[in-house]
Amino acid sequence: MIANDIESQLDTFETKINIKTLSEMSGVAEATIRRILKRNHETNFLNLYLICNILFDDDTLIRWSYSFELPNNMKAAMEFMLLKNKLDDLDKYIRTKVSKWDNKSAKKWAKVYSIISEYERNPTDHLKTLKKIRGISGSDKELEILLKLVEANIFYRIVADNSSYLHEMSRLLFEIKDHIGNTKDFLYEAFSCRLNDLMSKNLLYVKSDVNKARQYAKKNIYQNICPLFKANALYLIGVSNMFESYEICLQYTKKAIDTYRVAGHDKYANDLERSAVPLIKAHFGVKYDEETKDLSEIAHYEAKWGDKQKSKKIINKLIEDSGETMYRLYYKGMAEENEEALFKSLTQFLKIGDNFFAQFPLNQLRRSSNTNMRTMAEMLYTQFIN
Repeated sequence: MIANDIESQLDTFETKINIKTLSEMSGVAEATIRRILKRNHETNFLNLYLICNILFDDDTLIRWSYSFELPNNMKAAMEFMLLKNKLDDLDKYIRTKVSKWDNKSAKKWAKVYSIISEYERNPTDHLKTLKKIRGISGSDKELEILLKLVEANIFYRIVADNSSYLHEMSRLLFEIKDHIGNTKDFLYEAFSCRLNDLMSKNLLYVKSDVNKARQYAKKNIYQNICPLFKANALYLIGVSNMFESYEICLQYTKKAIDTYRVAGHDKYANDLERSAVPLIKAHFGVKYDEETKDLSEIAHYEAKWGDKQKSKKIINKLIEDSGETMYRLYYKGMAEENEEALFKSLTQFLKIGDNFFAQFPLNQLRRSSNTNMRTMAEMLYTQFIN
């Protein structure tokens, strides 16, 4: 099947592509391509992935996956389907192919991917999923790395009132960072993308190290394995410029929104349009549209750039109706020139481990005429990021 598909596709081009040209375009050795075409050799998944990038679409590679007999290729196929957000295909592949294969290792991997697939469909059931993942023992080094990457991702997604989950994410990432090299072929490429995604988030939000965070994010902008990670990287580059450049911040955020939509992740795109874009504009002094109904956006802009009395009225009503948040305290602090509210906002940002956005109230407190307040704020911030 695979050889027939490749040969037929090569014959369809107006200018015939020979094996040498395909090798140069795909990065797969000529000798390897010849062995594939002889139909007596199951090559590794990475070679087929690279060839498909030139000749076919993702669905072709998924179809080929049903012909695999090597467990490592089945594992790579499941990772591929997950990262491409092909959850229905992944579930079907596990049910009709891997689960019926007489290989304990492949079946254990299938169990992990079934758990991940279920979690991606309902990404709020964090602790239940975490318990399931921790109930699986890593029977090989690659599975052990996958389990820890999945754990770290769950820890990042958990919204908690303290930073313990984010610090646990940090611990796991630095524990496995130097072991990714023990993986091979497609799993190495895929796991590296996973690591880059999580490391960039950890370095930006937890460590507040903008330059290192961007280094990891840029690696994922130039990969084609996972469009979700590409969109995440674009957004991270954008938001990392929150305290530097309005143009770069907004430009990359809009690129991220477009990439999320193309990848089928409309929820993430909608979240950025609803929350991130108004936050960026208000922070940099771009006035909201008069038609907007986003009270937080209005309160933010007016507190920092416009009518402080209007902002105070909105913020106090929001707090009265639905309670304090670190952002509302930040807006309240600016509107009322209330350093206690700003310090409380700073404390709440730091408590949940969001050390990057903690700079919102911190930068206001750095302008305080109260030396003690400036010193306390700086000492508190330094304590959390070190």
